[in-house]
Amino acid sequence: MNKILVFTGSDEKFKKILEDLGDFKTLKDILEVFDKKEIYLAGHDPGPREPTRIKNLAIETDEYASLNEWAINSFFTLLNNSNIEIENLFLCNPPKKIRRDFEKKCKDKITYEKMEYLKINDNIIRKMYESCTQKIIGQDNAIEEIMITVYSAKYSSHPIVILLNGESGIGKTETAKIMCECLKGQLTRIQFAMQQNNEAYNYIFGSNYAKNSLARDLIRRESNIIHIDEFDKVSSTFFNVFYQMFDEGVLVDNNYEVDLSNCIFLCTSNFKNKNEIIRNLGKPLYSRINHIVEFNMLSCEDKIKIAEATYNDYVNLLSEEERAEIGKADILLGFKKKINEGNYNNIRTLKNHIKLIINKQLIKNINLL
Repeated sequence: MNKILVFTGSDEKFKKILEDLGDFKTLKDILEVFDKKEIYLAGHDPGPREPTRIKNLAIETDEYASLNEWAINSFFTLLNNSNIEIENLFLCNPPKKIRRDFEKKCKDKITYEKMEYLKINDNIIRKMYESCTQKIIGQDNAIEEIMITVYSAKYSSHPIVILLNGESGIGKTETAKIMCECLKGQLTRIQFAMQQNNEAYNYIFGSNYAKNSLARDLIRRESNIIHIDEFDKVSSTFFNVFYQMFDEGVLVDNNYEVDLSNCIFLCTSNFKNKNEIIRNLGKPLYSRINHIVEFNMLSCEDKIKIAEATYNDYVNLLSEEERAEIGKADILLGFKKKINEGNYNNIRTLKNHIKLIINKQLIKNINLL
């Protein structure tokens, strides 16, 4: 091998690097070579054979999952087999074992490239604030508190941890998505409600390479905004992981080591009050939270504004004919009445119902069902 690039970061960024190569082979292509050519033990080689020559070999994050433990441990040997000659090797987020083997045996050929994440500055904070207050109705105070905390990211690489607390469906997750969009990346969302079974331990600490893990989700993130959903559902068994992440800005599991400096962790929860937060998280984890931001229940006026915006946005997607039919039904009036009667505390439910009722009216008009 003449050149080895070890890339750390998002899969999309790695694909852009590969675009400049033109033609390249994948791990699947290499495995097919091994299937076609018999590999002999040392001392039993029947004689010289023409190797398969590969100019560029690129291995993406998920491809390591196709290898068993033996193949991971012997990865360097597999790629330095007499059956193949690789000129340039590109590794995206290789597991620790593979990375260390290459560093030990051919360090002089390795170059490293880390993804450069967009950093917080005044313009980004201003954009986050304006975007959130425009799109998240009724939570201006909460958004202001978030921006005040995020401001410190300008001057420190230490992770920032913000607990967004409040009832479901009032804007916490949407706020995280909008902030991530301002950093030009897809939101990395970790859902701990899904980690309540026997697989939770393996996800948090990493098991075999075929299974997904927290570290693998984080090493391939597209921005430094990380949304930990339903933080109130996290088992105390895993608190030590968060001590490391929030204190040191690093996550080390059985397979990966992830740099989390400059990250902003937005942890959403439904705790009733501060005492409940301390009781459930414990003082050590509670003390690592930079700021607790309360999202308030929305007023009827705020919910009506959201209903109007959702209705208008969806109706604008319809054809002129469909809009005329919907205009006759006066759907929005019915929702305003229900909101004033105390319904729809969950905004997700409100938005979904508006779209469903519009669809129902359109289908009824054209006798589709």
